[in-house]
Amino acid sequence: MFYAKVALQRPNVRALDAFSLDVEIAFDRPQIYALYGPSGSGKSTLLRVLTGFEPSAHAKIILKNRLYQEGDKHSPPQQRPFGYLSQHEDLLPHLTLNQNLAFAEQCAARSSRTSEQPTRYTPPLDRSELLNLLKLQPLSHHYPDQLSQGEKQRTRIARALLQQPQLLLLDEPFVNIDHDSKEMIFGYLKKVVERWSVPIIFVSHIFSEILALSDYLFIMDRGGITIHGETATVLSDLNNPINSTHLASSLLDVTHIQYDTTHQLVEAALEDQTLLFHASPEHIQTTYRIAIYAHAISLSLEKPHACSILNTLKATVIDIEQDTLDALIKLKIGRQYLISRITLRSLETLNLTVGQTVFALIKSVAITPPAF
Repeated sequence: MFYAKVALQRPNVRALDAFSLDVEIAFDRPQIYALYGPSGSGKSTLLRVLTGFEPSAHAKIILKNRLYQEGDKHSPPQQRPFGYLSQHEDLLPHLTLNQNLAFAEQCAARSSRTSEQPTRYTPPLDRSELLNLLKLQPLSHHYPDQLSQGEKQRTRIARALLQQPQLLLLDEPFVNIDHDSKEMIFGYLKKVVERWSVPIIFVSHIFSEILALSDYLFIMDRGGITIHGETATVLSDLNNPINSTHLASSLLDVTHIQYDTTHQLVEAALEDQTLLFHASPEHIQTTYRIAIYAHAISLSLEKPHACSILNTLKATVIDIEQDTLDALIKLKIGRQYLISRITLRSLETLNLTVGQTVFALIKSVAITPPAF
């Protein structure tokens, strides 16, 4: 479905300013793909290459069996069916919000007529519906300098969607967007992928956004990809660079059982065990993806009683990775994995070994609730 091999060299007078990008990405499923890594690792530059804004790059780019770049062939950005959201403010200042979106629709129509592959997906919503969905309708006659940063960002996301893309490329799309609006946009982007089979590649420095939205994760550093895979799988790899930080975490898929309206707690099935976590009534679903940070998981050799911690999960130790101050413990629960971070003293006290059965203790309030 999509393949890109990219090489870009940016030499500089000072050696420290030189930059090299060498990346290969391939996927055949419409999912939400995340690019994550430190500043300067090449995430935004990669999106610019894919979009066609880096003509000096050596690249081979294929989407849906159509070649857009290789050797002397370089389709210009307007002939690539990619919806692109950059980090820079680029709304046309002399047009209102509504006119900016109308202009995007006109450009998409012209591009579809001149493109080497004119067939694109039919927009799931018209402009009016999109304005309502992103809560922009009351602002439709405002000019960009009358909008807040968050309102501008929501407008730019709407514009990217109205370009009728076969692939969405979003560079830090949720900057300056409040929590409620972010959840709303998360839900819509999921629908774009699930209902209209439009894959999304997005860049974010906010790890909670990676946890909430990404299906597949590429971790970048120094112009290359260090590790990639399904997000839950990457996070469960003790050697991935995220696990050396306080962001070490696990993603779990659970199924709704019942809802405690009094305490606003969801009871969900995790394999053959149950898990309790907070969720507001409007977020009740049949299935959930929840995130749990490694430092929020304690371990016990026995099942505790009369304890304020509501979640006690029986698990098997399958890997142990020691650092100078602490240890990461990889646990298996059925077909899913949990990562726990404990001190070396705790590791010695419990005398943990691979294959041992333990109980993972997780406070309900420590479980990151579903984003949508």
